[in-house]
Amino acid sequence: MRNGTTSTYRVQLTLVAIVFTLLWLPLADNALQLDRSRPSDENRTLSPAPRVALTEQALKEFPRNFEAFYDDRFGFRNLLVRQFHTVNFGWLGIADPEKVVKGKEGWLYLGRKVLIDESRGLNPLSESEVQAWATKIDAIRQWQEGRGGTFLFVLVPDKQRVFPEFLPDWYVASETRRKEQLLDALTPLKTPVLDLTETLREAKKADGDPVWLKTDTHWSGVGAWHGYGAILERLQSAVPGLHPLERSALTRTAEPGLGAEAWRSTSDLAGLLGVRDLAPEP
Repeated sequence: MRNGTTSTYRVQLTLVAIVFTLLWLPLADNALQLDRSRPSDENRTLSPAPRVALTEQALKEFPRNFEAFYDDRFGFRNLLVRQFHTVNFGWLGIADPEKVVKGKEGWLYLGRKVLIDESRGLNPLSESEVQAWATKIDAIRQWQEGRGGTFLFVLVPDKQRVFPEFLPDWYVASETRRKEQLLDALTPLKTPVLDLTETLREAKKADGDPVWLKTDTHWSGVGAWHGYGAILERLQSAVPGLHPLERSALTRTAEPGLGAEAWRSTSDLAGLLGVRDLAPEP
């Protein structure tokens, strides 16, 4: 019995020591900088240190602000966040659909909260909002043309309009979206508009190089070149001296990125998930 009691006591003592160590490790890291993991790339600014002032408002806000500040900097946070993303995205293939929607064949799209719901027609602009946008844009046109300038309102399409084939199966696009609402309101105002959707769709079929980045919200350099050409071609009637560069005048090079931090240079959607190096893209 004595040996059994001693063994149980040792197990309990070991567990207490482990729990005690785990409780103190975050503070030890804050003090000694033990965690050498690469900082998590979250595409946001970390919460600032709380304002210290002896005013009623500052004292009332201090607990909430300090909690937000500490949540972004508690000990071993970089290691824990990194492992969380590795397991979720790297092993299980799970994304955060509110931020990023995971499509097929490694394609990522801006998430439901920002873009997907809009393109599904779930949050259209109100009539007053549409008119406010159209009036503001046309006012800029009038200001520009009144000073001898040339105005062209250019719309760059969302990624899912050019590459819908890689969206998840549950995605169903709406015919009436914010863009269509705005175009309808601009038509009677005679505002010059260039929608690059078809330009990029045609470039996707005809160009041997990718016109969009799979893990980024932005078009590639090739896609930007096609957009640039369409803009200058449209402006030639008003500014005859404009002539877009031919493709042969350009040199295709590998972007060196940012040296050791090259993983930060592209893939902003992978960055929102903290997995840029798990989903690398030239």
